[in-house]
Amino acid sequence: MAPKQKITKEQLLEAAFEITRREGFSAVTARSVAEAAGCSIQPVFSQFATMDALHQAVFSYACRRFTNEIMKNKDRPDFIACTNKWVLNLARREPNLFHLLYLSDSFQGQNLWEVMMGYETNREMAAVFQDHYGLTEAECKDIFLRGYLLLHGIATMIATNHMDFSDEQAADMVKRTVADMVEGTRRRQNLGMEGRKEEKEDGRERISESAAYDCSSGQDDARRTTEACRGAVEEAGGICQAKQPLLQ
Repeated sequence: MAPKQKITKEQLLEAAFEITRREGFSAVTARSVAEAAGCSIQPVFSQFATMDALHQAVFSYACRRFTNEIMKNKDRPDFIACTNKWVLNLARREPNLFHLLYLSDSFQGQNLWEVMMGYETNREMAAVFQDHYGLTEAECKDIFLRGYLLLHGIATMIATNHMDFSDEQAADMVKRTVADMVEGTRRRQNLGMEGRKEEKEDGRERISESAAYDCSSGQDDARRTTEACRGAVEEAGGICQAKQPLLQ
């Protein structure tokens, strides 16, 4: 009698992933996964103690799988644009998987963005931003978050058939908006530098004015001292002249 084929955890996750792609995440049950994997439900519960554990594992599996796909483009100069197009393409062509990754509400506050924050994808994108635009880490994070909200909103409307935009139109909208945010950040940087420059110039002017005042005050004091001395000399001279006949 041939030994039974052992069903691996990876096979079960792949089966659940395909069920989600075809029917949606709500269709993932122990029975449906077992049927798709060609086994009984016993291996499912051997690998996953509860259905919540199975759902969490499927979500993490999808995140890892798609992160690997995105990172294939990391060496391209248009890496960020490729990532945006990938998200928009997923929303249009794989709405069930998009819903799992971006619209799930049962993962204890997790979503794909939070998961990817610890992945190489985010670090690569931050490096591209900082290197290309000369931004700080805080400025990059701010633009990421605002750009992500825009991309997420457009992709969600595409996934739910509420927006009749092509992927190219949507990607261009995100690209131009991010460019505007970068330009705005640079403008604020320049204004801040100009403000600091003006403060330094004002400080120098105040120092110069103070020095000029001190010099002027010193000159006035010297002038008054000179005049006082001259007056004293003249007075002394007058006294001498008055007493001179007596000395004769």
